Amino acid sequence: MKKTKKIISKLVTSVLLTSLTMALLTGCGDTGANSNESTPSNSESSSEGDVSSSSESENDENSNSKSNQYGVITYAIGTSWNTINPWYNAPSACTLAVIGKIYDDFGVISKEGEVDKRAAESLDISEDGKTVTVHLRENSIWHDGEPVTADDWVWTLETIASEEIAYGTKSFINILAGTDSAGNAVEGEEFGAKKVDDYTLEIDLKDATNDIGFFASTKYWYVLPKHLLEDIAVTDLENADFWAAPVGSGPCVFDSEISGQEITLLPNEDYYLGAPKFSKLIYKVIDPSNFVSSLLVGEIDAFYPSISIDEAKELEGQDGINVQKDTQNTTFYYSAINNKKYDIKVRQAINYAIDKQLLVDQLLQGEGVPGGGMTALGSRYNKAPEYGGRDVEKAKELLKEAGWVDGTTLQCVASDGVREKIAVILQQNLAEVGINVEIVNLDATTALAGLRDGTYDMGAISYPGTAYPPTAKSLYNPDANTPSNIVDYSVADKFNEINAQQDEAERLKLAEELAQIVDEQQNNLILFHQYNYFITSDRVSNVASLEYENVWQWEVEGN
Repeated sequence: MKKTKKIISKLVTSVLLTSLTMALLTGCGDTGANSNESTPSNSESSSEGDVSSSSESENDENSNSKSNQYGVITYAIGTSWNTINPWYNAPSACTLAVIGKIYDDFGVISKEGEVDKRAAESLDISEDGKTVTVHLRENSIWHDGEPVTADDWVWTLETIASEEIAYGTKSFINILAGTDSAGNAVEGEEFGAKKVDDYTLEIDLKDATNDIGFFASTKYWYVLPKHLLEDIAVTDLENADFWAAPVGSGPCVFDSEISGQEITLLPNEDYYLGAPKFSKLIYKVIDPSNFVSSLLVGEIDAFYPSISIDEAKELEGQDGINVQKDTQNTTFYYSAINNKKYDIKVRQAINYAIDKQLLVDQLLQGEGVPGGGMTALGSRYNKAPEYGGRDVEKAKELLKEAGWVDGTTLQCVASDGVREKIAVILQQNLAEVGINVEIVNLDATTALAGLRDGTYDMGAISYPGTAYPPTAKSLYNPDANTPSNIVDYSVADKFNEINAQQDEAERLKLAEELAQIVDEQQNNLILFHQYNYFITSDRVSNVASLEYENVWQWEVEGN
């Protein structure tokens, strides 16, 4: 028997975390394609499709007697969810908004870096950090009334690990013992998810973890109902009728869908954290250029992605509109820089040459912070040094030491208006230290691919500031195909140290060491953190931005 340590995680009710991963680069998240506004924002498109609805009588609006006292909330999104199957492909923010309400996961990390538990009531972690015993909530039930048990969790993970499944998110389970890097079960090895009893799971991992690290690593593990899916062949799951009216165990119940246009969810009156206080939640795909006008006339109550900062400021003081500015849950912009081509001195020189305060002043109207590291400004793990200002002479000195030839040209990709503005400022800044910059305008997908394969040298990318540093490991992992072609393991190794450390005080010390390494190595040139604006009608309360939603806390005034 392995000696275990009880982990009691504080429940935090913060509702404004941006915790998306780089998988959002081409989805409904601000990590790859922003609109041509004067300040950072997003732009999406819509599609059309067929209508489907649940046949269960309990999903009828009139049967939700408790929720009828509340109103309908219409939430506009810039692009459609790409699936209702939570494991099918890399999740975008808009997809997560839907599947994270229908289905349940173990829990998430708040913007302060605390554990916000859902299906996992508590954890025990072994001394070596490689075995996690998950105690499930015994009052969690499927939307059809059946209990959610350890059998459902084991069946879900074993099914996703099947080689016959080629879902885009199966690599998220590759932390399990007995799986390969793609998340496939390895023949002859013991699979890392086992049932102890009806409400207890044992999870065996390849690498050591702590409670925060476990929840961060499993945030896309959504449980599926074994009793409804086990008789369907694995090869037929993708096209099963189940997805036309899915049954989950999350805080919302599927009601109907107009594919690619609109999806309606109802409150789960039996959700263990409490039922959302609305009668219906409607996600509706709308062109982002119509967000503000639709909000002003009362057609929608909230929208994602956010509009530009100048547009948000214009809405402040408008009757019926609530404008929230979040200075803690921030999005950061960084410039990828090809680490295989440019050594540490060149990277440091470029970092010194960039006027990051100018970027904040011109692009954000001052609504942000220059530099700031990879961690959200509100996280206790943010130990990034304060921005010391631009230093042109230091940049020239480092370039000379690196043997830089004045006039050498770097190609900088820019995928939209905001990134193009960043590229122009970088071009001007770097010209002063003897570096020519050629700006190449491309769509986001092509630009990212060109950075990854080394065709282009640099380019601005946005990423949600994470509450827990190892969540950003994909940006610094040499084993992954990073936009900066990183080859040095010093940052990735420090992530692993943090994730394996059980003591919180020691984790914070490691976070300081991490910040120093990130600042020294300059594998990614972090430019600035942007404050986030979230705008709703004043008839809704506790409604959060799409990336982090405790929907059971939402309340909507009756219509």
